[in-house]
Amino acid sequence: MRNILIIAEKPDVARDISAAMIPSAAEKKGYFYGHVGQDVWVVTSAFGHLLQLWDPEDYDQRYASWKLEDLPVCFPDWALKPSPDTYKKERLELIRRLMAKTDLLISAGDPDDEGQLLIDEIIDYLGYAGPVKRVLINDSMPDNIRKEFAHLRENQDYRPLGYAASARRMADYCFGVNETRLAGIRLHQKGLAVGRVQTPTLGLVIARDLQIENH
Repeated sequence: MRNILIIAEKPDVARDISAAMIPSAAEKKGYFYGHVGQDVWVVTSAFGHLLQLWDPEDYDQRYASWKLEDLPVCFPDWALKPSPDTYKKERLELIRRLMAKTDLLISAGDPDDEGQLLIDEIIDYLGYAGPVKRVLINDSMPDNIRKEFAHLRENQDYRPLGYAASARRMADYCFGVNETRLAGIRLHQKGLAVGRVQTPTLGLVIARDLQIENH
């Protein structure tokens, strides 16, 4: 008998997997469980990213004060920490407890680079060293879910997708931290937020509003 843990990206996907794969599944707070043949299956989910990148002051408290001479702030490999959100911290702790009893873990993140990263970072952060498979679920139809579980992949083969998402996140964060601090210092105003995507998008919205007003 094996204990098999499936981690989906979202609660509704966990529910769909449970309904498709576990006859007469029981539900507890945060997860579903039941027997599939001789094995015990447990299905839980993340809730978006349960982890986030360290703030600069987590590396060195001197970065808590914004100073021009400290810019640019950049670290070779940004570390991760649990989200401050209470629900997400509780979910991470639940997954930690479930992992401790797991013989096989199945990553059921969304079939894209962000979905790959979201589950991989939990696996790495919690130090799970057992075997990991990957299931790619594109829709919630029970027959399609069962079909994908019949053809599990090696999670290691999909790790490069997660690396790409991680590199993009670190680049975006590095840009945002430095540009936000630079803007705050030069404009003598905290509370500003500059981002690679949000700032040009906001600029487009404002430019369009001005066109409408001046039409």
